Amino acid sequence: MDQRNCGLRHQDIKRMAFQLAIRNGLKHVFNQEKSEAGKKWLRSFLKRHPVISMRTPEGISAARVKGFTSENVERFFNIYESELREVNHPVHRIFSDDETGITTVQHRHSKVVSMRGKKEVASPTSTVLSPV
Repeated sequence: MDQRNCGLRHQDIKRMAFQLAIRNGLKHVFNQEKSEAGKKWLRSFLKRHPVISMRTPEGISAARVKGFTSENVERFFNIYESELREVNHPVHRIFSDDETGITTVQHRHSKVVSMRGKKEVASPTSTVLSPV
């Protein structure tokens, strides 16, 4: 899930552990009312699996995830290269004015499970709705 920018929150992992214990008929002391494993179980799980950790993700729009393909990147650089040749300005006269990093809506992201050592952890901030 982390590779698809949809990391699992700690609540998701605790619920999945509870469901697996029920489905496999294992003895457990999980919370029947909440239908999830406890905080101690999660802490122990993370200790037993040192390759994963809880990380705070960076927001990324669904449109950006969908549009980031090798064809689009190649097309961008082809256009960029031809524009650079056309304007013929020295390198110190080229400025980047990219407004896509500016957001008008601030969201706080829950921590998600990710592979330890991974540089960037992303979480979708919006979804693309398909027509009905």
